Amino acid sequence: MVGGGPKEADLADEFLQQLTRLYDGHPFDSEGEALIKTLTLLRSWQSQPRKDGRTVLDIVVTERNQLLARHALILKRKLGRSTTWFD
Repeated sequence: MVGGGPKEADLADEFLQQLTRLYDGHPFDSEGEALIKTLTLLRSWQSQPRKDGRTVLDIVVTERNQLLARHALILKRKLGRSTTWFD
């Protein structure tokens, strides 16, 4: 809906670097195996608490909510009136 922000982009880079470190040069038996291992790693990684106690998922959701609120405010201003679905 709103896309990712800079924190999400940094987190995606971090995940891809970790994925590369773990599996670079290790062949998979099938695309399905590669997908399952990647998703398993992603689910585990995104739910681990970070130094500040928040998970990756918490960080991404917070950033996307902020972006969505900013976009809603811009649309509201462009429409020039209050609408209940933005309030």
